[in-house]
Amino acid sequence: MRYNVSKICSKSAYSINELSDLLDVNKRTLFRWIKQGLELLDSKRRPHLIMGADLKSFILSKRNKNKATLKDYEFYCMKCRKAVPAKKGSLEVKKTGKEIGKRGRLQKMKQGICRYCNSRINRLI
Repeated sequence: MRYNVSKICSKSAYSINELSDLLDVNKRTLFRWIKQGLELLDSKRRPHLIMGADLKSFILSKRNKNKATLKDYEFYCMKCRKAVPAKKGSLEVKKTGKEIGKRGRLQKMKQGICRYCNSRINRLI
């Protein structure tokens, strides 16, 4: 899920209840994030307070951690959930019929079959 970090003020401290309302998440999600490494202002005091800057950096690091950087020969397989090369001999390049960019270049798509699970994999080029 994409959380709107622009709602979070970096210089403010938020309670668990305030953050659950602000981000529209369950309180248990916030406690799970605390176990995963989200820092509290003072772990001995109640209510638990979290600085906005810490929460922003935590959410952005989670978001960037899940992004896959692909090499030129790799595809992202939805079934394997990782970057994989295509099977040899299965690669095809097809035109999608759409124009992209200011110059109106034709968009193309690489298609192939996953080397590990034999599912169809696609990549726009």
